[in-house]
Amino acid sequence: MLKLIVTTILIAVTLSGCATQNTAWKSNYVIPSIVKDASMNIGGTTYTYEFAQEQVVSKITFSPVEEEIATIKAKAENNLWPEEKLKSEIDQLVKTTGMGYFIVVGYAMTIGMASDGVMCAMLVQDNAKVDERCMEGIANIPGSNDMWWNLTSLSTRKLDNTKPFEVRVVNAISNQITKMVFTPKTTA
Repeated sequence: MLKLIVTTILIAVTLSGCATQNTAWKSNYVIPSIVKDASMNIGGTTYTYEFAQEQVVSKITFSPVEEEIATIKAKAENNLWPEEKLKSEIDQLVKTTGMGYFIVVGYAMTIGMASDGVMCAMLVQDNAKVDERCMEGIANIPGSNDMWWNLTSLSTRKLDNTKPFEVRVVNAISNQITKMVFTPKTTA
């Protein structure tokens, strides 16, 4: 009987979901768990953003392409790359990431709920998927928050930076969706 109660509690906790901040990611824009009226610059457009739900089972960071270009230039200087290699690396980065990319970390209570494509992240604009990637492979070992985690990145290459968009994380087992809404700021 006690085993059944404990199992029921674990299932309830797993399905309800919860998360804490993992501060291992370096980015100009770390998006806190529950945010209201915050803003960031994406491709020259200032966006306000907010989570549309109370419980969050993901962490989202944005890395602008300018930050990544600076990293590539430093690497090129340190490793004495020829100019053509530097140009090729920067061109490839801009081609694949556009204005930058979002790193999406999904958290789950069990290894199975965070592994092998169970969690997917998507960039949605005008009710259409702009980019979608599932979190593949075996989840990473829980840290101080006791949550299994996995990650992926989303490119802004096909994003129209003049329109609203969403970043969503969907867990196929629990059917839980974490949604962050980005709205361009208008000048009054």
